Order: sequence, then C-alpha cells, then structure tokens
Amino acid sequence: MSPTGTRPRGPFGALLLTLVVASLVLLAPTAQAACGPHLHRDAARNLVGGKRPPFVIGDSVLAGAMPQVSRAGFEADAQCARQKGTGFAMVARRLHAGTLPRMVVWALGTNGPQTFADVARLRRMIGPARVLVVVTPRGPVPWTRGTAAAYRKAAARWRNVVAADWARVSSGRGGWLAPDGIHLQAAGAAGYARLLRSMLRHYPQPAPPERPIAPFVPIPAPPDPEGSAAPRATASVRRPAAAARRRRDTAASGPRDRRGRASSPARSGGARSADRVRTVDETTSDASADRRPRVVPPPATSSTLTKVGCGGTQTRPPTRRRVPGRAPLVIGDSVLLGAMPQAARAGYAVNAHGCRQIGEGLSVIRGHARAGTLPQLVVIQLGTNGSVGPTHLRRALSLLGTRRTLGLLTPRAAGGADTGSGRAMRAFAKRHPDRVRLVDWQRDTRGRAGWFQPDGIHLTPSGAAGLARALGRFLPAAQPAPADPPAWQPIPAPRPPSVHDLRGPDH
Repeated sequence: MSPTGTRPRGPFGALLLTLVVASLVLLAPTAQAACGPHLHRDAARNLVGGKRPPFVIGDSVLAGAMPQVSRAGFEADAQCARQKGTGFAMVARRLHAGTLPRMVVWALGTNGPQTFADVARLRRMIGPARVLVVVTPRGPVPWTRGTAAAYRKAAARWRNVVAADWARVSSGRGGWLAPDGIHLQAAGAAGYARLLRSMLRHYPQPAPPERPIAPFVPIPAPPDPEGSAAPRATASVRRPAAAARRRRDTAASGPRDRRGRASSPARSGGARSADRVRTVDETTSDASADRRPRVVPPPATSSTLTKVGCGGTQTRPPTRRRVPGRAPLVIGDSVLLGAMPQAARAGYAVNAHGCRQIGEGLSVIRGHARAGTLPQLVVIQLGTNGSVGPTHLRRALSLLGTRRTLGLLTPRAAGGADTGSGRAMRAFAKRHPDRVRLVDWQRDTRGRAGWFQPDGIHLTPSGAAGLARALGRFLPAAQPAPADPPAWQPIPAPRPPSVHDLRGPDH
C-alpha cells in the first residue's frame, strides 16, 4: 500500500513493494541487533539425565533467544544470515569429532529455502540412532511456507524426525515478533525456548544392553576325606534341616556313643564326625548358592559407546544381479551409508556402519568366512575413521583365501586430501596384482566438489551415483574362478575292433 492508501500499479509499483519488504527484513533495528557475530552458548543445565545436551543450529532468529534456549537445556550456535551449507558442515565436523549429541535441532530456513531432500540428507548424516528436530520458519519471504511444508512432510515420513512448528505456535502473536515479522522480542524468545524444551520428550533413550544368563550347571560336592562323601552329601542336600539339627545337637551336648553316653572326642572320634557333618553342610550351602543363575552384565567398553553414538550396522541385499553366484560384498563406513541404495542396484550386498574402523571390517569378513558365505569379491571402503595399514590388508587377504579377490577403495580426508591409508592401499595393490583390485577414489574424485558435502568426505546424491559406478569397476573380478584341471587324467583304453571293421567297406 502507498501512503495515500492505494496499491502501487505497474512494474515500478511491484519493484517498490519488493524493496519495502526487503528493507523490513534486512534493515529492521531488531534484526540488526540480532545479527551480530557468530554466537555460541553451552547449555546452562542438563535436562537429559547426564547425557550430552541437544545441539541447536540456527540463524539470527535463534540469536535473539540464546539465553532462554540455554536455560532450556540446549547447546546453541547461531549466526546471522546462516545458510544450510554452513549447517551441514557443522554437523559433519561434530560427527567426525564424535561430539554430536543424540538430538540435533535444525533451526534454519529464514535465509534460504529448505527442501525435503535436505532433510533426508541431514537424516542420513546423523544416522538412525539420533533424533532430528526441524523448526518451521516464518516471515514475509516467499520460501518459508514451502520450507515449513517440507519439514512437516519429513516428520510424518520418519520416526526420528520431529517438527517443532514455530510457524503455527507464533501465528497470531504479534507481541512475540519484531516489526519485520521474523525476529524475536522478549516474549517471543521465551515462547521459542518453551517450544524447544517441549521437544526434550523425544530425546532418544539407548536400549538397555542384553544381560546374558549363565546356563544352569549343577556343581557336585567335593569328596569327603573319610571316603563316604556321596551318601552324606546326598542326604544333606535332600534334608538340610536334619543336618543342621544334628550339628546343633552335637555342639550343645558334645559327642555321644551308641548308648547315648557322653564321650570324649579322642575316645569316639566325635570331633571328626562333627567336622565331617559341618563340611558336608557347608558344601551343600555353597552348591545351592551356585545353582542360582548368575547374571553377568556386559562391561561398558569404548566400542559399545561408539556404536551407540554412531548408529547400528546397516545391511542391504543386492536389488540387481550383476554376476552369477553369490553377490559381491562391500564393507564400509558412514561414506557408504549415503550410497546404500545405489550400491545395492550396482549388484552388491552392502554392510555399512558409521564410525567403522578396519578392525570391525575384518570381523565382518571373519564372520562370513566362518559361516561359509564369502563371495568371490569383497570390497573394503574404510579408512575414514582410522588408518588402514599393510598388516590389516594382509589379514584381510588371508581371511579371503587364495581364490577370492580383495577390492580396495582409497579414502578421502577432510577437504578431499590424500591419506596414509590410501598410500598403503596403492602399495599393497602393486605387490599383489593377481589378488587385489584398486579403485583410487581419492584421486578419481578430485575437482568434483558437487559430489561431496562440505566436509569433502560424505556424499551428495551425485557422489552416491559416482561411488556406485566406481564399485561397478570391480565387478569383472567377481566372476567365479575357473576350476583347476586335475594333475592326472586317465587315458581311456582303445576300443577293440569289431567284425564290421574287419570286413572293410565293400562288405
């Protein structure tokens, strides 16, 4: 509306209206106050039972509510005009450092559109063991409605995605927002913090570990020194009250002979009998205690804690058969998690786990070897979370045997740099050209920034397709090896001539 109360018309009027809206968003005093430098604040209190507090990634809207959100039990990180690319990089850094909590709050969308694919990508990054809370944005910008709809759709699609609907909660509350309709006043900051705190009920609780119970094994009583242990132990086990009564009577009145007269220990051997009764009774009580099932809780090891924080193992069978026989197997880490459907379509049986190191990968190969399910080709996509050396590779080759092929994908470091694991893989493949195949993923993907997330390691959809094509280069080695001919083959005896052969062709 113009100051005279009429709507501007024509191209100039539309341009003027656009400039007015942009000035409200970018030049409002409250927006300028909120848009300061990079802000970070730890949680003022822990409301999740001693676990790592939830982590909020936001923009200038969150910057206006940092104290309130911190008191609500959240670790908050805000910066004016933050885009989704910066948020993805922050999540990737936290994942690599092992400091990403079990709940991540994504409070972005004011400065650029967010799509359903963005939420799916973020969900793949954090893994199924964490909960993703997406905060719907609001404001007079054209993409907020589409972003909010994408967030609600994702929350309805996946269990570990929850929508904190700020757009609906703040609707009709003019005193909560600044004149630009985006940033927060004091009442709005308190309401924003209350909304986030209500999300704590979705904080994931780790499943209690299984507690194995030892099988019941009866323990026999030890032999008696006098050679009569079996009948005494059996009688004592069946009638513990009688044994206890005999021991009590003996202690009260002393040993007696057959006629009931008191006798000295040296005369009748009563002390020896009392010792024998006491020994059998103590043995019986110990045996009864050992018959109770023992509950041994598993120790809390660092590997167990790592698995809880990095999600469980994900497997997927091949959706297409590319080679005859058993499908090739690819074993990987969080990089492979982002390309599981593509790898399955390439003909692979996929086994991936976030934070996986080479030791766990060798355990997967060992399990298949013991079960007799090793395919002709096994590809290792590891090295992101720890070094892979020649010793590990020799062990993998030993587990596969002499007739199978080992495939190696060189890993990328942060930003796409080379690693010591990649150099070790190249040298190992040169030493074993007949049994090892190498695809140099690190060198082949140089200059392909669109294939990777901001950390330079994890994959975008284009990178996932590229990884599937790289896996396809191993498939010629997945063909079953021809069987070796026997060392000695018997020569058939010549057939004796028949009567027709002796008559000749004229007869």
